[in-house]
This record gives sequence, structure tokens and C-alpha cells, in this order.
Amino acid sequence: MIKKGCLLACIMLIALQVRVQAQEAATIPLVIDTDCATDDFMAISAILSSNDFKVLGIVCTDGGLSPQTGATAVRQLVKQAGLDIPVVAGVDLGQNPQWREASEKIWGVTESPVTAAGAYSDSLTRWFEGSSEQITYVCLGPISSLNRWIEKHGEVANLRRVIWFYGGGNTSYNSVVSGADWPELQKLPVNIHLVGQPTENYPKLTENLVAKVTATKLPLAKVIKQRFQSELLQHQLQAGHFVMWDEMVPVYLAFPSLFTVQPEEQNPRIANVHIEDTSMIADGFLKLFTAQGSALRGIVLEYFPVSPDMLSPDVAPVALEIQKRYGMEEWKLAVLTNEIHQHLGIYSIVGAKMGLFAREYFGVGLDKMKVKSLAGFYPPVGCLNDGLQISTGATLGRGDIEVLTTKPSLPSAIFECNGRKLQVTLKPEYSKQAAKDISDGIVKYGNLTNGYWNMVRELSIKYWLEWDRKKMFDYKEITQ
Repeated sequence: MIKKGCLLACIMLIALQVRVQAQEAATIPLVIDTDCATDDFMAISAILSSNDFKVLGIVCTDGGLSPQTGATAVRQLVKQAGLDIPVVAGVDLGQNPQWREASEKIWGVTESPVTAAGAYSDSLTRWFEGSSEQITYVCLGPISSLNRWIEKHGEVANLRRVIWFYGGGNTSYNSVVSGADWPELQKLPVNIHLVGQPTENYPKLTENLVAKVTATKLPLAKVIKQRFQSELLQHQLQAGHFVMWDEMVPVYLAFPSLFTVQPEEQNPRIANVHIEDTSMIADGFLKLFTAQGSALRGIVLEYFPVSPDMLSPDVAPVALEIQKRYGMEEWKLAVLTNEIHQHLGIYSIVGAKMGLFAREYFGVGLDKMKVKSLAGFYPPVGCLNDGLQISTGATLGRGDIEVLTTKPSLPSAIFECNGRKLQVTLKPEYSKQAAKDISDGIVKYGNLTNGYWNMVRELSIKYWLEWDRKKMFDYKEITQ
């Protein structure tokens, strides 16, 4: 007979395994192909630092560094990230670009004579055949290693797509160095997304962005800070030399709805990917280091609605401005909150903004906090709870949120994270404004009439646009 304690332990273990499996299912399985240029270093650092991706293996094709030296450098980076990912040398294309010195500096290596050919083909076969998931192949350099492997291996059933930084077109470095491999790959039944800006309007990697990344205190953030202390790299950074080329790829993977995807007419398997507002690249890139990725990728939805033509007529005119002011993370959380709440509500939106504010305060992503809501269960203040659950991941089903019923009900919540407690409360002037506007609406339309609900919807959109989560809350840490 199994003792109760043993049975309870088994149940808890199963629950933990289910939770881990559910979290892993939300990640994107990747194989990375890099030529170890300077922008590859930043792009791969972001991928390895993010919870959004599960890297199965990394191939180092010739380019910024030779394949063998590149493999050594990437293995070192993977180890510094605290991960265990196989890294192999790919195709040697005989390259020695003028930026090789900068690549050596940022990767922290020195080129050495070629010692042996890479066994990347067998490794790719093993990674793909050993996975039951659909795999995305991320190529940051020449496409040669992938094409030659597919030609040898044949069609790959679980190759979902190739995301290739293609640059400005057929004259870009990656395309030119790939030589005949690129035309050959186009003939194969492979879905390829070509990331790049046709007008060459790429954002710069700035000192400010590097400083924000290094401030995250992640293992690779420290490495990035150390590498940019090199006199050569520091000078190039200050001079605005570094362009965010390959860094666009992980941002596209995590935030696909920011981008336009246009399939080619002659070969719909190939699609060109670009972004209209390049200022969003830096914001998305930084979020990968702060556990706030996947803002526009869903569990069911491949792309999250952001375009005005996909939205309600009264929301569409302000949607882009809301996204610009408060970012895509808040946009997604508020939209999901309104959908689950079944109407646009003032306090449900406040709850979404409040939960995100608390996450940003602690610097954590979803599912990292416990919440005590002081809003009670009665509308309209109780509607705060829906927004809190969506924006923090602390749901009733997970047992991570508690709703206190003490009087009076307050638009306030206590967030607990890593032994610290933070109370966040809507400032009185905001509560008074909402109460006055609702009271005026009741006098004009009556309570709970169609006119009343139309008024609440109008006010909700107004507050969604005007109320800044960084200004609308009082907050304090609780030490007892």
C-alpha cells in the first residue's frame, strides 16, 4: 500500500513535469547556422538568453571567422550561457573578409590554421532525425552548409522553414558568398523567409542599447559588456559602425506581427520579410534579454493582430498609437484581457497595465510572481482581476493569485517575486476621473443600458490610449 506522503510526492512530480513540458512546448526549436560575424554574436547571444527558443545545434559556416575557429568561439559562448548545445564546423568557402579582425575581437578568439574538416552533415542529420518537432533553420550567414546537406540527405520532413538573413537582395554578402548554393536551394521544396530591408534602412546598434542589454545582468550580458571594452569595438560602436542586420532575425522569430511577409509570385515557398518601423527592432531585441519575448506570438495564433484593418472600427484609429506609446507587450495583454472579459472594461485594462508594470519592476516574464488582489469580486473594481491574471500569468487555475474580499475594494494588488513584495495601486486622481466619467454616463444613459455599455467602451479606449502605466500607479515595496 502506497503511503499518503509518497503518493502526494508522485502527484507533485507529475504536475511539475506537465508544467515544464507545457513551457517547453511554447518554445521554438531551432538549428542555427552562423558565419560568426559581429552581428551574429549579438543575435546568437539574444537567442541563447531568451526563453523563447530551444536550440538543438549550431553550425559554423565560413565568413566572419573560419568554420573551425567559429565553432571554438561559439562553444565558448554556449558554455558562458550555461547551456549544453552541440556546435560543429560547417562548409569552408575560403573567405577572409575585411571585418575578420572585428569578428575575432567580439568573439574573443584568434584565427588558427585549419585543422580538420567539419562533420556538420552527420550532425544535422542527427539533430533533425532525433526531433519529433517541426524545426526552424536560422541562417545568419551563407546558405551553403544547409543546401549541400539537403542535396546529400534529401527532403527533410520536419524542416518547418528556413529563416535567412538575406539583406538587400541578390547583391548582399550572404547571397553572393553562397554562390551556386542559393539558386540550387530555391529549386528544392523548402519554405524560406528572406529577412532584410529592400531600402537598406536598418537601425544602428547604439551605445544606449548595448548598455541596456548589459544591465540585465544575464550571463551573456556580462560577456557582451566585456567584449565591447575592446578599443576597436568601442571606437566602432561610438562611430555608429554597427548595424542591426542579423539581430533582426530573432526579433522576427519572437515578434512576427511586427513584420510584413510577402511571398514571391513565381515561387510562393519563398517570402520576403521586412519591417516598416525599424525603431521597434531595438525594443524587441532588448525584450529577448528580459524574459519578455513572444509578445506577438501565441499558443494557437501564429500571428497576433496589430494591423488596424483587423480591429474593431472604434479601436482601429488609435491602435498604432497605443502600440507606439506602450509597446507590443502591453498591446497583446490588453487585447487578450478585453477578449476574455467579453467587453472593453476600464478596470480590466488597468489590471493589464498594472500586472505588466509589476513584471517590469521585478524584471521578469510571465509565471514568475504570486499576486494578491485587493479588488474583491464585484464590478467594476473587481474587473481588475482579469487583467492581472492575463498580464502576469498568475491565474486561478495555477493557484498563483488570491483575491481578498476585505472592504473597501481597491484597484490595488500585492506582487510577490523572489522573496520581495510590491504593492501597486491606481493613483487616486485616476480612480476619481473614472468614477466621475461613469457617474456622468449613468445620469445621461441610465445604469447598465446599451447607452451605458457604449459609454464604458468609449471611456475604456480613451483610458487605454491616455493612461501611461509608468505614471498612473503608486507603488512601494513591503518589507514586513
